[in-house]
Amino acid sequence: IKSYNLGGVLLYDLEMTQDPPGKRNIESPEQLKRLTTELQKISTTPLFISVDQEGGIVNRLTPEYGFPEFQSWEQIGRKTNFEETKTFSKLVSKTLKKASINFNLAPVLDIKKKYQSAISIEGRSISSEPQNIIRHSKIFIDEHRKNRIATCGKHFPGQGSAIQDAHIETTDISETWNEYELIPY
Repeated sequence: IKSYNLGGVLLYDLEMTQDPPGKRNIESPEQLKRLTTELQKISTTPLFISVDQEGGIVNRLTPEYGFPEFQSWEQIGRKTNFEETKTFSKLVSKTLKKASINFNLAPVLDIKKKYQSAISIEGRSISSEPQNIIRHSKIFIDEHRKNRIATCGKHFPGQGSAIQDAHIETTDISETWNEYELIPY
């Protein structure tokens, strides 16, 4: 941080380059708060401290480490209850705020496809309707803003079209992508 004047860090719970994955930066709420506080002290400029906290399968702050259980974005979407989305979003953002994390790499804006894309299989897409995605995502983003946490809609231009998992292999959406996937962005 000092040597390279870094602007931010990304926290992970698991070291995915090991087989089996090993522990990384997250052990407990108390440890995480100490870590983020120390990182900010080291930096001469306030850092972006980021995490992937979508809920469901992409959930770095898990009950295993003493954090609340977070439903998947798909589970939230199935309920089509915007109050439920607000409750979920408040819980996520308050949990991040307590840990002094100020940047959440969420929400997922990918459109759920009728066929089984990688995003759909993992329960990471909230809806097949762009306007529904927009409405839920706006609630999610607004609740984070209330706690001064930046968000990042992903996966532009539309990983929801991808049959392959981009974390594992090269992903080509040129045959499956459609311009309407830009609507949530």
